[in-house]
Amino acid sequence: MAAFSLDLRRRVLGAALADGAPTEHALAERFGVSRGFVQKLKRRWRTDGTAEPVGHRGGAPRKLSDDDRAALVAWADGSDATCAELRDRLAAERGVGVARSTVNGVLVAAGLTLKKRRSEPTSATART
Repeated sequence: MAAFSLDLRRRVLGAALADGAPTEHALAERFGVSRGFVQKLKRRWRTDGTAEPVGHRGGAPRKLSDDDRAALVAWADGSDATCAELRDRLAAERGVGVARSTVNGVLVAAGLTLKKRRSEPTSATART
């Protein structure tokens, strides 16, 4: 869900900090926001002195470097190795432990799939 606009935040905060300000419940109804939003906005103003949204706080850092990703793509290109085998090779040669799904994600992002072609032509009759 997207953050409320800075303009709305400033209007709510201005109304909340004005002399004789209405209750948080009344402010929430007036501006069409939740009471919790008004409370959090006032708390953010008291602690940080700003009404701007916090923004994305990051997440877990990537386990695979660009070199690790390039090595996986190079190893998989033209080989019959499975994702589990590539994962084991990555752990043995580079000391990086990741899940099989991570290896698959790198290969899919590089445009490589491990789906093999059929060894014979498809049937001329359709399946029923």
